[in-house]
Amino acid sequence: MMLTNFEEHVNSIISETNGWYFDKVQDEEGDVCYRLFDPFGDQNGDAFYDFEDLLDYIVQDDIMSDRIAELISLTHD
Repeated sequence: MMLTNFEEHVNSIISETNGWYFDKVQDEEGDVCYRLFDPFGDQNGDAFYDFEDLLDYIVQDDIMSDRIAELISLTHD
């Protein structure tokens, strides 16, 4: 599935910062979910069914939090 522009920006930030990335897929029931992967391509835990939950998980890292907060402020101006 295609990421939105905002999702692509967030994906770029985490990839540039620590090598992690996520994708957006449909699960077996057809629900959209986000899977987070480490730099080696291994999925990190269960899929996230809400993009906000994925963001909450990602911004636990202070550097990520600052960069994503900056992105959010730029997209809402």
